[in-house]
Amino acid sequence: MVVVLNWLHLGQPCKVPSNYNAASTLTGEQKGIVSRLRRLSAAFVNSPEITSSDMGRSAAKVEHLEEMLEQMTRDVAVILGNTGSHLPKGRYRGPDPGAFEEEAPEMKTLLEQKHFAKPIEADRLKFGGRPSFRPAELLEPHTRQIYEDPLAHARSVQESQEKPPRVTVRGHRKEVLRLLHRLDATDRLAIFTRKEVRMSHRSGLFCLMKSQEADRLIMDARPPNMLEDPLNSFTQIMAGIPPLLDLIVAPHEKIRAAGEDLKDYYYYYVVTRSRAARNSLAFELSPAEAQKFKAFRNVQGTDTCYIPALATMAMGDLNSVEFGQQAHVMLAALQGFVGSDFLTMRGKWPRQNWAIGIIIDDFVAIEKLDMQQEGHFSGELADIMVDAYLQKGLQPNEKKRFRDSKEASFWGITLDGDSCQIRSQLERTVPISFITGKVARLGSGNRKLLEMLAGAWISILQCRRRAMCLLSSIFRDIQLHPYGAPFRLSSETIDELWSLVVLCPLFCTDLRAQPSTELSLVDASGTHRAEVVTELPLEFAAELCRHRLTKAAWTRLLSPFRAWQRLHGFLEPENEVPFGEAVSQAHPLWTTMAKVFQFKTKQVHSIKEKTHINISELKSALEAESRRARVQPSSRPHIGADSQVALGALIKGRSSSRGLNSLLKRFLPGVLCYNVYTGWQYLGTADNVSDDPTRFRPCREPSMEPPDWLAAALSGDFALLDDYLKEQELDDATLARIPELHSG
Repeated sequence: MVVVLNWLHLGQPCKVPSNYNAASTLTGEQKGIVSRLRRLSAAFVNSPEITSSDMGRSAAKVEHLEEMLEQMTRDVAVILGNTGSHLPKGRYRGPDPGAFEEEAPEMKTLLEQKHFAKPIEADRLKFGGRPSFRPAELLEPHTRQIYEDPLAHARSVQESQEKPPRVTVRGHRKEVLRLLHRLDATDRLAIFTRKEVRMSHRSGLFCLMKSQEADRLIMDARPPNMLEDPLNSFTQIMAGIPPLLDLIVAPHEKIRAAGEDLKDYYYYYVVTRSRAARNSLAFELSPAEAQKFKAFRNVQGTDTCYIPALATMAMGDLNSVEFGQQAHVMLAALQGFVGSDFLTMRGKWPRQNWAIGIIIDDFVAIEKLDMQQEGHFSGELADIMVDAYLQKGLQPNEKKRFRDSKEASFWGITLDGDSCQIRSQLERTVPISFITGKVARLGSGNRKLLEMLAGAWISILQCRRRAMCLLSSIFRDIQLHPYGAPFRLSSETIDELWSLVVLCPLFCTDLRAQPSTELSLVDASGTHRAEVVTELPLEFAAELCRHRLTKAAWTRLLSPFRAWQRLHGFLEPENEVPFGEAVSQAHPLWTTMAKVFQFKTKQVHSIKEKTHINISELKSALEAESRRARVQPSSRPHIGADSQVALGALIKGRSSSRGLNSLLKRFLPGVLCYNVYTGWQYLGTADNVSDDPTRFRPCREPSMEPPDWLAAALSGDFALLDDYLKEQELDDATLARIPELHSG
């Protein structure tokens, strides 16, 4: 691990430096680094053996990757054995080689390509109880109308300008009939005549692997989805990982969590006859077959064949997520939860010590409490929801329930409540690391395999986005080659794959990292890079962590002409990004701080060679981060800059421009070794005090007195700050896009 970190820091050299001495005694700083690396990687190192049953639904993807790798190994052997030549390398300029023709991904459905659809096996599908949950009474009026009568709110078949895709009910007819009888036995089947349904826009069915013993039934509802408009007011407040990563845990505190999972959530939905017709299947029953189902009693009229349909909510329905999320959130609101209690994808961790999160059928309560505290409020919150579920006819899944758990896994991550580290679940990360190592050792791949590996690593890196810079060459290899043909990986891609495998134990967030009490602003000119600093009160520094930049603008180098304009101060912010891209907006809190506080010059570096302005700006930011990391390891520095390109690369963690990404790679070891989590923010060039020392000027004097809201915030009272941010439409609720919640 240390060797790879050294290699990245040195700029990925081809040989060991001549002055390297492996036997030298570690300095105190180096011992601190080793101690942190051991602590951060302990969970990975001490992980027990992981079996396919532990992997759950990820097992199918891992098995598919292994099958692809084995097949590719055989293909490579055939090529080398028959021709004695090397595998193709470089830009693809012709059609796919005939020996390896493969159906192009665009010819497959998204679900087939990404989630490995399986045919129906009735014995692997379980349906407990009967539909008993009436979500309509929890939905907003417009959403309720669409839920209860989707056919009336959909476009007619005649209005549709697009031919519906061909879908099928996957599986042997005998297995499909067995499935229909299982649905019928639990009142989840409806039967219609052909006149009652839209024959050209029926749905297919297939399965996804849920575990080693069971599958999940999915409706391929692309045809009816074409006729409807999406609803997304509540899908935007699904729980997300980013706000959880901003939680700050003191040394004397711990984290505990409690969670509930609703068993067969959608299968307990009571649906109307109209929604059941919307769920009609691309499958026909003869009159003799149809009459064997008790659902046949509700058929109106006669026909020569009949159409079965799901009389329940279906996964695959365009608005199933909105219905599920809205009903669950509104049910929580009826129990007294308010908008500020929710963790959302775009929101922030609330100032209180607890929060809840809902993702369709999952409920999680997370709390921060004193290390010696015994009672756990999170368990009480989850118990409140259990009572609400049972009253509404929903069934909690006791097998997935957890309370007061030191180590909890949810939303694809694992939270260790004692060490306060968050990382991607090891049940997924370890197998992906193993397969990545096998691909790197083989030195060959194909486009689909690399796409799947890249997608898996993007998910793993959600808890350490700064390491995204290690995914660079792999994307270039993906773009250079066609589907279906194996090719030799570039040496850069092999290096990246091994780097991911070796450094994977460090891809986590340490919630015990404390806020820095120093505020830095950075800038660069054609001749100098500079950093200026000022001190902050500790409580205000912690608050400032909640007001960081979270969305990248643009991450590629400016063109030579615009780089010249930027260097000489002629480039407007809106021209710093391509047309149509969102322009970063200066945060009024940071702008005010730049005008109110007295800064002092901390470091100035001369630029000895002509350098692209964006590279100088990024290097200035990285140097400030590196300096602060060495002063205060395991911390959360605050750094502001006026370069949208540099900030975009830092927020995203990578850049498609080689010059920028190589810098990110070179400074990544410092980020990992010193365990820092920087809060970046954008402010306008005119307000950036660090522009002064880059132009041989002393730091300017404050240009305004602290407004009342800032003065109160500096003393630890944030009520006026909240009011001010609400006026600017930058308050927590507005940013999180939380709709109005009715508590009854």
